Amino acid sequence: MPRTLTFNEQISDYQGWQRRCLYVAGGLGGLILFGDLAKDSFSDAPSSVRAVFMTFAILAAGLIGYSYTRVAVSIDSLQRELERRNVALHAAAAAAIASGTGADAAKEAATAGAGDNEVPDRVVFKFPVSAVWTFGAGFVLLVISSVPLLVAAWWKYPQLVHWVVPFYNWLRGAMDLIAVIAVISLLVIVGLTLFNLRLVGSVRSAQFNAIHTGSGAWELYNNGGGIARNVKAYADGTLITGAEWAHFPGSGAMNTFTDASPAPGREIKVTWTGTAIRTKERKKTFTQT
Repeated sequence: MPRTLTFNEQISDYQGWQRRCLYVAGGLGGLILFGDLAKDSFSDAPSSVRAVFMTFAILAAGLIGYSYTRVAVSIDSLQRELERRNVALHAAAAAAIASGTGADAAKEAATAGAGDNEVPDRVVFKFPVSAVWTFGAGFVLLVISSVPLLVAAWWKYPQLVHWVVPFYNWLRGAMDLIAVIAVISLLVIVGLTLFNLRLVGSVRSAQFNAIHTGSGAWELYNNGGGIARNVKAYADGTLITGAEWAHFPGSGAMNTFTDASPAPGREIKVTWTGTAIRTKERKKTFTQT
């Protein structure tokens, strides 16, 4: 069973991932600097060796940069949600002090904050998968980009040329085929990535929040950026009449429903799915106070 992380723990993990990106970026920067210092070696080798080095180094830099930025965006989303929850805790404490009911517990919760005591929604704040494969691809390209640098450094030596030149000649003859295969592979990877993001985008970005306004009346918000589908609200396992929507827009859209039998501690469960193809059901539970 996966370990449940609090806000602060998840932010710390994401920042660790950012540090790994910076380490690899530093290695790539050192490799590029070394390649610039060793430009005399590149002048002895064929120009295509330098072109291969620059191509792989630039691709690696782009992938590592994307991975870092993607994680940074996730950290920003977590921090904004954490700030929103802390504001809600302080508002609840102020209301409790004003009413004289549960003031001590509310003040204690507000003082402790949500960072170490609350868990972010695992669906909404899921680690960006694209950052993983782009980081891995960038690291592989970093390793590959060091090969032409080594080839250029040893190009003068006849012993190496004796082994490298036949392979180089074969590579030049097959360059057109290799270029076509590379372009097709890149298009396939980009297409599959965009298709996957299209399928899972709405379910990942749907972020529901329910507010009990009194007498069983609820306001249901989708603060995420994507459309949720087949949204339903249940009270203690029973579907609430009128609390069912085929499409629920995001970006703060709101719908209302009324629980016919309100009671403190009563659980309201909201379920939804993503696209018509990605039909795995998601859920979030709210408790009436």
